[in-house]
Formats: sequence, structure tokens, C-alpha cells
Amino acid sequence: VCAPTAAGVALASCVAGAAGGFVCTPVERLKVVMQAGYAGGPGACLKQILAEDGLRGLLGRGLGATLAREIPAYFFYFGAYEVASAQLAGLVPDALLPLLGGAAAGA
Repeated sequence: VCAPTAAGVALASCVAGAAGGFVCTPVERLKVVMQAGYAGGPGACLKQILAEDGLRGLLGRGLGATLAREIPAYFFYFGAYEVASAQLAGLVPDALLPLLGGAAAGA
């Protein structure tokens, strides 16, 4: 197994952040509408958003802001994870590397 390069980790983390953004955005949109005072439940709120704005109402609104948050966050988290794991390799048992690397990265 070849070790990932720094550029490879950076690219993969940014792609993961972007993919996560497409999953988070509809949930965030639903949450924001409900927090703004929508009186019904989540299912009714979702139906209202889709009726008023269609799928664009779920993905279009807030996608840019979510991507602007998620992509750099994933970049720094996974970068810190790789650096911490590399520094700890050989100092701690291999079974603890994911745990300690994640803790050092802020998970």
C-alpha cells in the first residue's frame, strides 16, 4: 500500500467536504426554516419547501455557504489528522493511531 501524498490528502479532503456539503445543505435548509418559526413538523416543512421552491429550495439556497464552510474544514481536519498520525507513528501502538490522530485533529 502506498502512502498518500500531501497533495492527495488535500484533494481528497476537499472533495469529501464538497460531497458532504451536498448532503448537509438540505438538512441545514430544513433546520433553518424550522428555527425561523415554522409551526409544523419536519415532514410538512419539507413539503412546503419543495412546493414553493422545488429541489432548488433544498440545494440551491445555502449551498455556497455550506461549501465555503465544509471544504476548508475538511481540508484542515484531514491535514491535521495526517500530520498528527505521522508524528505519533512509532511512538504509540498502531491500533491507537486513528484515535489519537483524530483527537489531535479536533474530532
